[in-house]
Amino acid sequence: MKKLTYILALCLCLNGTPVLAAEVENPAATAPAAQQVEQQPTEQEAARPAQTQAEEPSEGENGEAQKPAGENIGEKQEGSSTPSGDGQQGGFQEGGSQEGGSQEGGSQQGGSQEGGSQEGGSQEGGSQEGGSQEGGSQEGGGESQSAAEARYEETTGALEALLAQISGKGTIYLRVDKKSAVCVKAAPLKKLSELTFEADKEIFKEGETAYISTEAPDATTAKTLVDPADYKDEAEDATGTLYFWVEKKDQYQDETEPEPDDPVQPQISVIAENCVAGQWSCEIPTFTLSGIPEGKNYTYAAIVYGERIIPLSGDTYTPGSEGQYEVRFAIMDGIGDFVSLSDTYALWLDVTQPEEVNIETDDTKDYTINLTAVDSLSGVAGISIDGGETWTTLENSEVFTYTAPGKTTLGPGVVQIKDAAGNILSNLSDIELDAVSTATDDGGYGGYGGYGGGGSGEKKPAPSHASGDGEEGAEYETVALELPEEPMTKLTVGGETMDLTLVLDAAQAEGAPVGEGQPFTAQLRSWCPKPAGEDARENILNNPDEPRQDTLLLTAVPIDGLGDEFTYTWRFNGEVYRLLANSGIRYVALQIGDDMVAFPTEGFTGGTKYTELKMLGVSTRKFDYTLTMRVNRDPGYVSALSDSDFSLDCDLSIRAEVENMAYELSGSTNSIMYFYDVYLGPEAMLSQPFGDYKA
Repeated sequence: MKKLTYILALCLCLNGTPVLAAEVENPAATAPAAQQVEQQPTEQEAARPAQTQAEEPSEGENGEAQKPAGENIGEKQEGSSTPSGDGQQGGFQEGGSQEGGSQEGGSQQGGSQEGGSQEGGSQEGGSQEGGSQEGGSQEGGGESQSAAEARYEETTGALEALLAQISGKGTIYLRVDKKSAVCVKAAPLKKLSELTFEADKEIFKEGETAYISTEAPDATTAKTLVDPADYKDEAEDATGTLYFWVEKKDQYQDETEPEPDDPVQPQISVIAENCVAGQWSCEIPTFTLSGIPEGKNYTYAAIVYGERIIPLSGDTYTPGSEGQYEVRFAIMDGIGDFVSLSDTYALWLDVTQPEEVNIETDDTKDYTINLTAVDSLSGVAGISIDGGETWTTLENSEVFTYTAPGKTTLGPGVVQIKDAAGNILSNLSDIELDAVSTATDDGGYGGYGGYGGGGSGEKKPAPSHASGDGEEGAEYETVALELPEEPMTKLTVGGETMDLTLVLDAAQAEGAPVGEGQPFTAQLRSWCPKPAGEDARENILNNPDEPRQDTLLLTAVPIDGLGDEFTYTWRFNGEVYRLLANSGIRYVALQIGDDMVAFPTEGFTGGTKYTELKMLGVSTRKFDYTLTMRVNRDPGYVSALSDSDFSLDCDLSIRAEVENMAYELSGSTNSIMYFYDVYLGPEAMLSQPFGDYKA
């Protein structure tokens, strides 16, 4: 009876060593379509690992099975020759004879086969003389069948069944060409990421390679080709339809035209006015930026102190802080990544007059005063007793003594003290110099005022100092501000699902759904705008009669019986708040019970490490944040209050994970990565301008 074996023509190699289905406990059970090869291997086959094979051959004109390229499939024809020692893999032999390597008639010299018997080694009831086989064992001559099966359990069947059997890393050698491409409709994507596919070099020539595509070969382009390694992040149960075959290399390289280079490469340009590098100045510089190509929805940003990134609403920037620091500018895309960076400008700003001035009469000398002054930023530089005509060098806290030739009145503006930045403090009232016997006891010399000053004395610039005339509301990766009415477990805006979730991390009560995702609702609210004149941008955007809905409020659905102590964690990606910012949301508020944490979508992370990562090109998308709200309603509990924390029973911690590192964000600007403009308190914060609420 004819014995026929279908083959897929594949070889499996695990950990670099050719193995077959020896890693599979029962291939026949997992691939019922497979047939066990019932034929003794030749010496060459026995020396070589058996091969896991699976491909259903196409039929020829006479209905006979056709062999794929280079493979022996089907029945040997009379008169056809087989090179000595060349094993027939997955083939079959019936009633054929072989003489000196040829096959004809029905006999074989030195070992004819008739009705299942063979001279010089008859086979009867499963045994074979001169090399008998009983119960699956083989005596004499070569490796035992049981040992061979233990090492290389030979299997044939479909590729889909083969993939179901494989676990771990390995290499699969394909023996199917383009015309015989194998389609797997439920390929396990995660498993594929650990496998390598190559062309079997016993069948194909050099220069031919394995292809995997989401489309059939005739419809394949460079874009539809896939690299199995790209599936490493897929879910364990993720599947897809894929096609496998072997063909010459670079067949699809030219089918997809490369994306044209952007004809306009954004390059930021900066015009700096009143900027004096490397020395103290009392003049506040203005920086005008340009370089965003027409039609590009980019924005400008200032990078201050090497730790704070301030998105600008326009194309100008005016520093709002005194001190010594550096500022740099960038063109930023809609997700917050840098497109172009400017040079660095070193600012030494001091716009405050010397703040500590002391004038006393000298009790031991007529017509004499002693004067000291202190300036905490640039330092005292000089003093003038003639209204600024001439100056005498003076340092911080140094005593300056002036003696008049006789009784003298120093009128307003005659005595002047200047700092290194050029700020000048002068007297506003008369200073009388008289003989010791008639001088007032207390000196009576007050009334100092100044000009050329200003400044808040703050050491960190605030985003509100960014201003300009740039275009507002540029559309770049936006979503329609349409919210579902029903609670959700993953933020959905405008029909688009975003990577923001809520988890109950801990609860005092037993049986609470700890570790499970929790539903929350979403609504648009209006945060109270700043008074007129304080934020021109906000005044333009907000109509007092119709306040702009600029805040996304997410509220956890309450769970009864959690006890007095419980912890919720909000998790989201940096891309989420940037996408919301592009869509018109200025603030996000996350609410648990009576407490909510709020932050601006233009950014809330600073620090030298944060800026360093951004400068290195780390995308905003790679920052994963967790905001943990720990609630303790025990009457004896005392929460840690601060200028940004107004909750009596809730504490907040913020964590950022990026580039396989985790950072606990601190509210202190001395940290390498910190948060700012983040507020924890009651919902009543919405009724005050952002950041102005006081408990």
